[in-house]
Amino acid sequence: MISIARTLKDNKRHFAQELAFFSAWLNVSRTLRPFSNLYIKRIEILFDKTSIIALGAHEVSKSYTQSEAHECLTVIKTTIAYFNRFRSRLENVEFLMSSELKIKSNLVLDSLYDLDLQIRMKSFAGLPRKGTDPEILDCLANMSKIAIESRLNCQ
Repeated sequence: MISIARTLKDNKRHFAQELAFFSAWLNVSRTLRPFSNLYIKRIEILFDKTSIIALGAHEVSKSYTQSEAHECLTVIKTTIAYFNRFRSRLENVEFLMSSELKIKSNLVLDSLYDLDLQIRMKSFAGLPRKGTDPEILDCLANMSKIAIESRLNCQ
């Protein structure tokens, strides 16, 4: 069996490093613009690598058993969480004015969510589905009603 968990953990570690490095880079980049292009290239390479890993993991995970898929689920969740934190920082600075960085970020997000969906389906296959609590459904309906009413009142 080929495990994708180790590769995803390594990738999560790269995003954790970028999160730590991001604030320092932002301060320096304001004064040293040429280094900003190097940093953007570094992030693009990380995004390309992550996309390739996620696509490869998607193929490998097709042969997983239910227990193997369940083991990978937490790793995928944490990888997505780190990626989303890093991506939100990039969004706050408008993806460093790089449209390519924004596009690659969206592709990585899509591929990670596709992998997460496939692993979840494998992990919980055959288990009985649990219905949503009526209280939650009522709350969601009420929130939706309030949102629609407030939107109509604004116009």
